[in-house]
Amino acid sequence: MLFHRQAAAGGNSNTINVAGYSLPDLEKTKLLKAVHSSNYKQIVAFGNTPAQDVTLMSIDTGMSGHLLGDPHYFDLNASHLRGELRTI
Repeated sequence: MLFHRQAAAGGNSNTINVAGYSLPDLEKTKLLKAVHSSNYKQIVAFGNTPAQDVTLMSIDTGMSGHLLGDPHYFDLNASHLRGELRTI
């Protein structure tokens, strides 16, 4: 599949790192494969003034929408899986 990306991830429907699993694949592959996950996370902390506001984010792909040939298409996945957040 041209647009397919696969990465190890933890979590379930009751965790912050939310993920849903397809159980029919378990018998065949002996692995739980997530069928959806949290693609974008954002934390906003409002201060007393706009200068004190803090906005953090994480995205599971990258900052580029160009699938073919752009190194930034999938470069934020590892930090997203580690739970790292970036300042906006």
